[in-house]
Amino acid sequence: MHRFDATGPPKPRSAPPSPRSYSPGHPTQRRLPDEEILRLYVEEKLDSNTIGIRAECTSTTVLKIVRALGGVVRGPGGRGDRGPLKLTDAKIIQRYKDGASGKALAKQAGCSHSTLYGLLRRHGVRTRTPAENGAATKATDRAQIGRAKG
Repeated sequence: MHRFDATGPPKPRSAPPSPRSYSPGHPTQRRLPDEEILRLYVEEKLDSNTIGIRAECTSTTVLKIVRALGGVVRGPGGRGDRGPLKLTDAKIIQRYKDGASGKALAKQAGCSHSTLYGLLRRHGVRTRTPAENGAATKATDRAQIGRAKG
């Protein structure tokens, strides 16, 4: 009896290991060839989860295939190819300092509020506390009402 199992020593592999840097697992079970996975990721700009579902493999396997075939893996999340913000950094900072809320500015700039606050932090702008934000919003509302009357 062998120490690995009751039937004897392990059987040798039928094929030599793949020279690729990823473990191909069972490539015959994947629904898409490696080159198609690369094309979907690079040209169609699909995310690895979506491709993994189509190819019936994991998103990690998709990214390993992309790297092995010379593709560049995109970072997680981020703006990707959504383009620049609709407002410049300077306009966002000025409007925030003038009392605009982060939520309203984010909507105007076409980004999330967390992206907006990250931009403010990177530029050293002190963000308001919720209490300060409420006071600034009331002051902005009063100023807008005054302009409408006058």
